[in-house]
Amino acid sequence: MSILQKTTGSTLEWARALIEANQRGEEVVSILKLNGADAGSRTIIHSSEVPRVEGDCYAELHAPTPALVIVGAGHIAVPLAQMGVMLGFRVSVVDDRADFADTARFPGAATVSTLDFNKPLEQIKLDANTFIVLVTRAHKYDYDCLREILKRESLPRYIGMIGSKRRVRAAFTALRNDGVSEERLSSVHAPVGLDIGAETPAEIAVSIMAEIISVRRTVRDDTPIFDALKENLVLATVVSTKGSVPRRAGSKMLVDVDTNALIGTIGGGCGEADVLAVAPDVARTGEPRLVHVELIDNIDSFSPAVCGGVMDVFVERVS
Repeated sequence: MSILQKTTGSTLEWARALIEANQRGEEVVSILKLNGADAGSRTIIHSSEVPRVEGDCYAELHAPTPALVIVGAGHIAVPLAQMGVMLGFRVSVVDDRADFADTARFPGAATVSTLDFNKPLEQIKLDANTFIVLVTRAHKYDYDCLREILKRESLPRYIGMIGSKRRVRAAFTALRNDGVSEERLSSVHAPVGLDIGAETPAEIAVSIMAEIISVRRTVRDDTPIFDALKENLVLATVVSTKGSVPRRAGSKMLVDVDTNALIGTIGGGCGEADVLAVAPDVARTGEPRLVHVELIDNIDSFSPAVCGGVMDVFVERVS
């Protein structure tokens, strides 16, 4: 097992290591020990590694910022890029027309550039964390780009291509004749977007982003990472759940012990009250606590405000 980082007491050191891995484009797993002499220690490894740990632990996947590559800078690309930026994607827009590939049309995009569609996507990096949408000014260019993508050894996380059902069928027939497997063709979302009856460029962009979100959230569960540099802070992480609960495993909440101010949430109600009850002691001693929260304790179980499940929350000092 190749250990990228091991921390025994510094939560900020762990967060810094995760941020650096994100900047390198690496997908890593953070393993948090929940009990024993080294409770609260974390080990960060590559996601392809097999962890070797003893005792109870909580493993959390941290993927780099997803990339949204929009090929074609026309009317659909403008609202699509805006939504991508708003949803936390690193957006890149490319087109073969310099007047369309204009940074002024795409505020917030990481890159806006021109390319030659006769050599499609030659300089563009595509990996398992890339979502690519083909919306060029001509179906020929969409097809050429799609063929280039499907020839690569590894495919992007999402491939979407605009076009009518008739044009898509024709494109797929040509790709089959060119030797592209059915497995590879099944990874292409075409016609692109969820069928919501979209007509305008903005509505089509909504349908595309809805499909991208569905793929992103169905395949993997992204977990938020806190960012704080104050003293006397406590971090609460939901590490396991059972039954109906307000927040899933991986949800985090930061507690300012001095003011009881909260950043994030683990669901409110008695769960957060239990964390707030132990937070001062955790902040004072530095000893982490595993808090078992039952969401039906001392409350009428028929109340519509009660979830009825249980969750375990790991509470630790940020140091």
